[in-house]
Amino acid sequence: MNTVPRSSTARSEVYWADQINVPVLILHRRTDKLVPVTQALRMAEALQEKSKVYALHIYDRDGYCVAAELQRPQSQNHRLVQQAREQ
Repeated sequence: MNTVPRSSTARSEVYWADQINVPVLILHRRTDKLVPVTQALRMAEALQEKSKVYALHIYDRDGYCVAAELQRPQSQNHRLVQQAREQ
């Protein structure tokens, strides 16, 4: 029995991960008060189950800068963005 309301299912990428055909970068702050970190983990799990290309980075503290992270050539996130651009 599915306990997720239909409207939530329609909006949530978790339920249609099989249709995602580009690399996905998931960035989440562990201390996020609006969206629990479990949401990012569920998305990563759904992508993994469908053998999709993704990167997941959970930040332990406030103050991370996404733009700076994506510009660091040695970061896994930078490599994922480069891979997406080459497709």
